[in-house]
Amino acid sequence: MNYIKPSKLWQEHLGFEQLTPIQEQTYEILMRDRDLIARSQTGTGKSHAFLFPILDKINRDQAQVQAIILTPTRELAMQLWQMASRAQEVFPDLNIALLVGGSDRKKALSRLQNNPPHLVIGSVGRVNDLMSEGAFSPQGIKTIVLDEADMIWEFGFLEDVSSILNQISQKIQLTVFSATLPVDLQSFLRRAMITPTTIEIEDTKEHQPQIDHYLVHRKHVDYPQMVAQLLQTFVPAGLLVFANSRKEVAQIAQYLREQKIDLLELHGDLSPRERRQVLTRIQNEEVSILVCSDIAARGIDLPAVSHVISCGFPRQLEYYIHRAGRTGRMGKHGICIALYNQKDDAAIKQLKQEGVSFSYKRIRNNQLIDDLPFMQKTRQTKEYDPEIKALLNRKKVKVKPNYKKKRRQEIDKIQRRKRREKIRESIQQEKVRRAKEKQRSK
Repeated sequence: MNYIKPSKLWQEHLGFEQLTPIQEQTYEILMRDRDLIARSQTGTGKSHAFLFPILDKINRDQAQVQAIILTPTRELAMQLWQMASRAQEVFPDLNIALLVGGSDRKKALSRLQNNPPHLVIGSVGRVNDLMSEGAFSPQGIKTIVLDEADMIWEFGFLEDVSSILNQISQKIQLTVFSATLPVDLQSFLRRAMITPTTIEIEDTKEHQPQIDHYLVHRKHVDYPQMVAQLLQTFVPAGLLVFANSRKEVAQIAQYLREQKIDLLELHGDLSPRERRQVLTRIQNEEVSILVCSDIAARGIDLPAVSHVISCGFPRQLEYYIHRAGRTGRMGKHGICIALYNQKDDAAIKQLKQEGVSFSYKRIRNNQLIDDLPFMQKTRQTKEYDPEIKALLNRKKVKVKPNYKKKRRQEIDKIQRRKRREKIRESIQQEKVRRAKEKQRSK
């Protein structure tokens, strides 16, 4: 009887017709237990790229933790757990544990000790805390995955990662998936990994984003009102609205709800129960609009996003690329609309230098129409009277004191005379008009 790999059975169950480039290029490396650094954007299939080999290497007859997937946020851990749990539909004896902050610590500790899972998926801080308390033995661990490693570094969790690695005495495979590789993260990985293989997945033509970038000047209108106005101009198949803070996310979401717009919001102030509800509704595609922060949405796989609205620009402009990259996937066309004002000019200039091509738009009659750049709009130049123009252009042989004041007085004098002439002309025209009307009435 031919042996069929568990990952193959799972792929058939999920309806996979073919693997994505990152799944194809990383599988054999991971199956050989080599350390790996894979650079890839969200939406390229990277989650299954490490889940498939983990499933193939797990011995389900051994009741011990054999692999750990570490994430920077609870939301990402929850989504990965939901994704991985679908393997239990094919392999009911596969035991997967979710460890995130906000859940009952004592219950988690008890479950881990009484029924050790094969695979642990969790946020870095919570996994480190429970490991340090002896919640499960590290002796059976063979693989650790850092998902969205650049975010793990940015949030200051590398110390927790070091603590987890220091509790494991045996040689393990360390796998890193990240969109970017900041210098400090590279330094950490050099110390933690053994001759890793590095793979960078470029977008193939099939997977290359097709995105139109629009800039809409918000003038003095707040973000919530601007987002509501934009929603009058299109009907999204799926919309992500990004804000730069939790407070802004909450304000936008509240205002849109007041306008009777159905949406979900995702940010760090939600309770664990609220987060789970949001993720479940996202997975079930119940709502087409999600208002979120960069942190909360990073790594969350959202289907069929047709539009992205960026409320301003993030401090790290790389995040704007991540925002826009949530749409226009798998050969589909997408639109990213950035709301801006004058303070964003430097960010726009830098993004243009990095190859982002913007079109300027404005809202008119519930439509997005072409616009001129706000800072380059042609001002209505004042057309001077020829007499005044001659005065302004008159060459001065010698500049006398108070010449500007005297010239201004001369200009005012000419303008007053011109106004009087215009009024007299208008009065004369009115007299002629009345005379004609009087003639007709006879």
